[in-house]
Amino acid sequence: MPQMSVWMIVASIIAVLVFLLIGFVLGVMYRKKVSEREIASAEDEAKRIINEGIKAAENKKREALLEAKEEIHRTRTECDREVKERRNEVSKQERRLQQKEENLDRSARKEDRDSQPQAPGSRRPAGGDQAHQEEPARHARKDLRLLRGGSQAVSHQER
Repeated sequence: MPQMSVWMIVASIIAVLVFLLIGFVLGVMYRKKVSEREIASAEDEAKRIINEGIKAAENKKREALLEAKEEIHRTRTECDREVKERRNEVSKQERRLQQKEENLDRSARKEDRDSQPQAPGSRRPAGGDQAHQEEPARHARKDLRLLRGGSQAVSHQER
């Protein structure tokens, strides 16, 4: 019997080794599958994070573009308002100049009437030489024309 028991011991040792080898192989395969699942899960999470980052970047880009468009609109509105104000100012100045020119024309006509020869015995207004009196009015009209020309040039530049 002693021989059988040696064979049984050897067979038991071989069986234990075979079971250990099978257990090791199964453990390695299980660990590999678990690792692959974890890697796949990490890759999915990474893709999700990247997609969220892309969406966030697109949203930021849209917001920045919208803010830029709003700023352009505000600036354009401000410029339009300033141009309108300037045009109104130029129009007011042109009206004032027109009135001044009309007043000067009236006063020049009045001076012309006053300087015409009068009937004998009528009094001539005091004031000296006629050419000397007309000279300031002539200069004033010339200045008004120059100013009017300058205001029209400004008006054309703004358009």
